[in-house]
Amino acid sequence: MKGRFQPLRWLTQLSHYLPGRCLLCDCPFDDGAALFCSACLDDLPVNDCACYQCALPLATPGYCAACLDQPPSFDKTVAPFRYQAPLATLINRWKHQGDSRPLNTLIDSLRNQLLQEYQQTDWPDLLLPVPLPWRRRLVRGFNQTEQMSKLLSRHLNIPSNHQLLRAKGGEHSQQGLNRKQRLGNLAGRFTLREKVTAEHVALVDDVMTTGATASYLAKLLQDAGVKRVDVWLIARTP
Repeated sequence: MKGRFQPLRWLTQLSHYLPGRCLLCDCPFDDGAALFCSACLDDLPVNDCACYQCALPLATPGYCAACLDQPPSFDKTVAPFRYQAPLATLINRWKHQGDSRPLNTLIDSLRNQLLQEYQQTDWPDLLLPVPLPWRRRLVRGFNQTEQMSKLLSRHLNIPSNHQLLRAKGGEHSQQGLNRKQRLGNLAGRFTLREKVTAEHVALVDDVMTTGATASYLAKLLQDAGVKRVDVWLIARTP
């Protein structure tokens, strides 16, 4: 209502004039509305040279040896960062401690790269966040990929469906497994809850390690009639 005191709006405006502290180094800086000092922001590991298909960081642009030897089921991967310090610290705080303050900054970086990567007629018809097993979601209290997908949907005006893909069973951690072991661990772990009508979808995940989960889900979607599957990430493990 016009003329009514709005404390949240007032505090947001005031934060621009108060000193802030960097989320990474805890050093004070002038802009209270920012989350990182300029030095830490510049230190984020940008994935500026990567495999065309899986976004694996490379020394020169092209396809990585793994994609040339055994191409994954997905068509394209976009990942603005490498999963290294200090970015890994931010992602782990978000996933395991619920600190989502950096999320908007990270999504902005992903969105900016997507706008460079896609042509006007090349965008996916649907966003699908990679699902979590119910036990892990219960412990964590949220699915980080759903948070990502909702923000991207809002920014890019692409519908997001977090009900279509379902993780069956309880816990099936992939940590410490190689790609072959991960693929075996995924057998029968995911299912589709409804018919897929989109021809081009983007899987949304926070980090890709070997690409086994994304490739498995892409094959599941392609078997259901999807013609193209892309993968959108915050970071790719070197």
